[in-house]
Amino acid sequence: MKKFSDLPKELIISILARVSIIQYRVIRLTSKALASLVASPELYAARSIVRSRENLVYYCSSDRNQVPRWSSLSKKPESTATEFTRFCLSEVPMDDPYSGSSVMVGLENSIYMLDAEDTGSRRLRVLDCSSNQWTQTEPMSHGRDNEAFLLTFGENLCVLGGIKDESKLRPEVYKPNTSQWVSLPEPDLGDKSSVILVNSTDASEIEVWAISAGEEVPAKRFISNSTTWVWEKKNSSLGRGPANGCLTVVIGNYIYRIIKGDIIRYDKTTVLWSMVQGFGEFERQPFQAIRYGSNMLAFWNVWLSEGRKEVWCTEISFEIRGDQVFGNQIWKALVKIEDKGYTFLGSTTVNV
Repeated sequence: MKKFSDLPKELIISILARVSIIQYRVIRLTSKALASLVASPELYAARSIVRSRENLVYYCSSDRNQVPRWSSLSKKPESTATEFTRFCLSEVPMDDPYSGSSVMVGLENSIYMLDAEDTGSRRLRVLDCSSNQWTQTEPMSHGRDNEAFLLTFGENLCVLGGIKDESKLRPEVYKPNTSQWVSLPEPDLGDKSSVILVNSTDASEIEVWAISAGEEVPAKRFISNSTTWVWEKKNSSLGRGPANGCLTVVIGNYIYRIIKGDIIRYDKTTVLWSMVQGFGEFERQPFQAIRYGSNMLAFWNVWLSEGRKEVWCTEISFEIRGDQVFGNQIWKALVKIEDKGYTFLGSTTVNV
C-alpha cells in the first residue's frame, strides 16, 4: 500500500481541502511536504471549490520591539491536549508582518487594516490569508486614522470617520471585486453628535448609532442600505454609550455587551435590554470580544510573574427560550503565553 505522501499532489490537496482548517496545525507537524501543501494557495482555492471554507480567527499583538506577531486559532493534537489546552494560537509565518493597526476587519479570506505606518493614510493594507502576503487598496477620497470605523457588509467594506479636524463621517464603500471606492451621502446626525457604534446587519445595511452632547436621551439610530444609500432614522433605547472596559459585539439583530463579567443583550426589534442567563460570569473582564459565526469569542489575560501573561479564550453560543436568552460556554482554553512587553493590537475572523 502506498504512503499518503506518495499520492498525486492534486489528490492530496483535494483531501486536505475537506479537513477542518483548525486541524492544519497538526498536519503541518507530520512532514515538510504536507506543511508546504497546507501553506499553498492551491489548497485554499480547492477549499473554495468544494465549499468547505470555514471561519478562522486571526490574532495580532506586538512584542517588546513593536514587531507584530500574527497567529491563528488552531486545535492541538488529541494526544497532547487537556481540557483547557485543546485550542491554541499558532504563529502565522510571514515575510513582512507589517506594523499592525487596531482598526481591522475580515472579509472573505482577507484582512483589511488601516495603515499604522502612515497616519491619515488613504489606503488600506490587505492581508491575503491564503498566501499571508500583503497588498494595498486603491486610495480613498479622505485620509483616515485609528479613530475611523471599519466594517463589512455583504461582499463590501465601509469606512467612516477618522478624518483629522473633521467632524463629519465622510462614509466610503470599497468593492473588492472592482477595486473601487464609492463615496456615500453623509448621515444627518445633528449638531455636536458623537458616534458610539457602527455596525452592519445581515441584510447588508449599515447602522450608525450616535448621541448628542447635553441631551439625556437614548442613542439615535441611522440605517442605510446598498440599494438607495438613503439614511433613515429609527427609534432606539440604546444607552448613551458603553462604560469603560465594556465590550460590544453585534450578532444579527442583537447587540451584546460585556460589562463587569456579565453579558447583556439589546434586541433592535423590541428595543429592549435583557440579561444573558445561564452563563454565569467571566473569570476576568475580557479585553477583546468578536463575532464568530453566530457565536462570540472572548479573550482575557491572567497575569504571571515578571510581566508575563496567559491569554485565555472561550466560545459562547446563545439560545432563545421564550422571552429569555441563555449563554452556553462551548469551550475554554489557555491559547497563548506572552512575554513581558507584548501589546494586543486586534483580532478578526476570515473565511478560508
